[in-house]
Amino acid sequence: MVKPVAKPMSVAEYLSSEQVSPVRREYVGGQVYAMAGGSSRHNRVAGNIHALCWQMAQGRPCRVYLEGMKLRV
Repeated sequence: MVKPVAKPMSVAEYLSSEQVSPVRREYVGGQVYAMAGGSSRHNRVAGNIHALCWQMAQGRPCRVYLEGMKLRV
């Protein structure tokens, strides 16, 4: 059985609904996906990657974020 795809959501609809969402979510091409929480191991790996990226960004016109930022790329 084929699972139906949800109707695409606009960026404005996503941003509006994100304000009241009890779970972390990701918006990709009109679809919204729930995101799992991180484990201790995941956080250590992410922290190490963040530290390396932060060091490489020093003196350059860019910013490095660890998590929790809403970005439109």
